[in-house]
Amino acid sequence: MRSIGWGLESGAFMNAWPTHWIRFHVEGLRGVTAQSGWEVNSGLDFVHHPKSWNLAIGPRFSWSDAKFNNTYFGVIPGEAAASPYFQRPYHLSDGPRFAGVEASAEYKWLPRWRLTVDASYHRLLGQVADSPLVRQVGSPDQFEVSTGIRFMLGKPSF
Repeated sequence: MRSIGWGLESGAFMNAWPTHWIRFHVEGLRGVTAQSGWEVNSGLDFVHHPKSWNLAIGPRFSWSDAKFNNTYFGVIPGEAAASPYFQRPYHLSDGPRFAGVEASAEYKWLPRWRLTVDASYHRLLGQVADSPLVRQVGSPDQFEVSTGIRFMLGKPSF
């Protein structure tokens, strides 16, 4: 299989808070280095703010274009010929990438510092889930856990 290398993406995002406890998030990202495709990620969170914590949980949905999908889930002719797993090339078009759920906990450690933990489950969809890379050597069920430290440049709003 070809090496994809490190990926750098640029884009923009928007958070909208229709109420104090509901947050809508959407972001559009375009690949700069490993691929030049687009992905659009969205989510709706139910948020709770007890004392020094921000807790959130909600559904997620992602869509990506053919360039993105083929970089990460496609099989080119040379790979199909050389691989014992794939008998033929696989080309994808634009379409949904995944649907899932994400939960996060953020602890307000100091006025501008936050400690975070995120956990998510995503189910790959459509052509992405049907990719031989997913069917033969992967899984349409994707789990992720991450932690981090965040420093807020502006005045914290919560």
